[in-house]
Amino acid sequence: PSSSISSTISSSSSASLVCSSPLFNSPTHHVLYFFLFFFFFFFFKQKTAYEMLRSLVGSEMCIRDRYQRRVRGNWSSNMPGENVCDGFCNNEHRTFANQEDAQNEYNRACQMYEEMWHELKDCVQHHKHICPGFDDDHIKDRDFANAEDAQNEYNRATRCYHRMHGAYLHLNNGQSDFPHEVTGGFDNCGERTFANKEDGENEYNRAVHLHRDVYDAVKDHLHHHERVTDGFCNKEERTFANLEDGENEYNRACQMYDKLFKAHAHLSS
Repeated sequence: PSSSISSTISSSSSASLVCSSPLFNSPTHHVLYFFLFFFFFFFFKQKTAYEMLRSLVGSEMCIRDRYQRRVRGNWSSNMPGENVCDGFCNNEHRTFANQEDAQNEYNRACQMYEEMWHELKDCVQHHKHICPGFDDDHIKDRDFANAEDAQNEYNRATRCYHRMHGAYLHLNNGQSDFPHEVTGGFDNCGERTFANKEDGENEYNRAVHLHRDVYDAVKDHLHHHERVTDGFCNKEERTFANLEDGENEYNRACQMYDKLFKAHAHLSS
């Protein structure tokens, strides 16, 4: 015990001698220690700021990508699910125990329809143009430098037509006055080649005009089917006189919602 006490006293006395030495307490060394402290603090502070900045940039990129996907119709964090009610297919006839449940579910289905309608409308608007600058409000025939460019753009245009026409079929109960294929005998999603530049240009421009016609038809359909029930806002709380009316209107709303969802899925595929 005496040896440990003596060692403690000797170590403490050594530390006090160092701290009280003129070398440690000189003004020059005070300045030196200040600059060393400032240097290390500034260095690590800058590194922390860089780390924070990098993480903020990553967040901004996520927000940007989420916005782009939403505009393109490929994804939306707020987009409703496939079915109005989990466990029930949209085209399945659902019954309720009482009138209140039926009208509550109908009103919820209308709100989901409202959200999906706006999602689809934005998606359709984004897919309006095949080549901005040539098919804006007034479509202008486009020329190409060679046959390869013409056929590449034609094949891209037919895929755009395929998505837009598929969306129209879902909205219009599978009926369409437009051709299923831009060119009979050629798959819209295939790779078609042309013998010369002129043929490629003509077919491309024809595909663009067809695409615009279908786009106008889809837009017109959405305009006339903005509401589930004419005279009632989708977000309005509607009541029914009896249970049967509530069930019928709910099931009709689900079928209308199903068309929007499938059209959106096809267009954004």
